[in-house]
Amino acid sequence: MKKSCQVAGGRSIIQIEKDRVAWLDVLKALLNDHVFVETEPMTLLGWRSRLAFGVLFVAWCVSIWAMPLTKISQMLHLTVILFHETGHIFFSPFGEVMRVAGGTLGQLLMPLICCLALRRNGDAFGAGVAFSWMGLSFMDASVYAYDAFDPVLPLIGGGTGADSFHDFVFLFDHFEQEAHSRSWASAMNTAGSLVMFAGLTWSARSLLHAVPEVETES
Repeated sequence: MKKSCQVAGGRSIIQIEKDRVAWLDVLKALLNDHVFVETEPMTLLGWRSRLAFGVLFVAWCVSIWAMPLTKISQMLHLTVILFHETGHIFFSPFGEVMRVAGGTLGQLLMPLICCLALRRNGDAFGAGVAFSWMGLSFMDASVYAYDAFDPVLPLIGGGTGADSFHDFVFLFDHFEQEAHSRSWASAMNTAGSLVMFAGLTWSARSLLHAVPEVETES
């Protein structure tokens, strides 16, 4: 009977289950203590200001999420276009494919850098907003990826992908994925949506955790 409870490495099933529970406890503690909780003091006015901004930001995010893949949000695009073009320059030493893909990588990396920097400085709410921004940026890129199959969207250099250079037309052609381009675009949009909603949840939880502290201070 004892042998049946042994697995590879001589560890019992009970011990493995205890280890699994211990790791889950560690993960929960990590999320509660170091991710969602604001480590910097927050005044009641600061909390209310973040709540007001959060409500507006959620409304904006949902409006973008509800857009079809054939429509671009100009306001969102303006928040990432500078980093997109910078990405082309930054990744240009690594070859033509990386130079072209660098635009999308650039507009994803900047929100991620902001997220990490804000979290490092104790701003969990801001980190969640930046994480949502990264998801939104991926959704922005997905619109252009969807457009690659039948290019009609105007490009920053003028014209459309039908008569001008289009990042995703080039990339899908290079990797022989033209026939699956819209499937890739839909997957990008879904991934971006998940990241966006995860970021919103992060920011919301940081505010909920801060409520007792704010009430005590007030």
